[in-house]
Amino acid sequence: GYGYYDPGIYLFPFSQNSISNTAVKAVASPSLTVMTGPDTSYSFLTTISTGQEFVAFASSGSWYQIYLPNSQGPVSGWIPASAGSVTLAAPDSSATKIQVTNTGSSGLLIRPSAGSSANLVSWITNTGFSNVPQTGCASSAKIWDGQAFVTSANQSGWYQYYLPANYYFDSATTCGEPAAAGPSMGWASSSFLK
Repeated sequence: GYGYYDPGIYLFPFSQNSISNTAVKAVASPSLTVMTGPDTSYSFLTTISTGQEFVAFASSGSWYQIYLPNSQGPVSGWIPASAGSVTLAAPDSSATKIQVTNTGSSGLLIRPSAGSSANLVSWITNTGFSNVPQTGCASSAKIWDGQAFVTSANQSGWYQYYLPANYYFDSATTCGEPAAAGPSMGWASSSFLK
């Protein structure tokens, strides 16, 4: 999803069950890995932090498939719900969900704060070249039509939602690797969220 396809999901297909959009909260400490398939043998995509919430729309065994932001188009990943008797991600029926709508093929830009004009960029190291961004230095992070996210706040026509670990402020014009992790929350205009 972040500029490459994991051949494992084609070589070792798996069954999955669709579920209605369900908010799930990461309770593993300190973080939870997001994989391309429902097992640790699939490729690593990113991490989500303890307390963050995402919307799951499918399950496979003890794994949830969640919507993820991306710069090029809609993608998803898999998080474990449990490991043995230990709960790693739990449903949260009290969470408020938002869904992206009417953005067409352009997606909805993620902003670092309500009303901001600054972009966030995604940063990956899965290109085969160490410390090289996916498609240059300014791959603006977006959310896409049909995707749903858990919102934690709204302000002046903007909704806040959780971000996985690979998004950073677009504060430089060079291709340098970000010095620190980006924000754990993003914002988008409510004009395209319902």
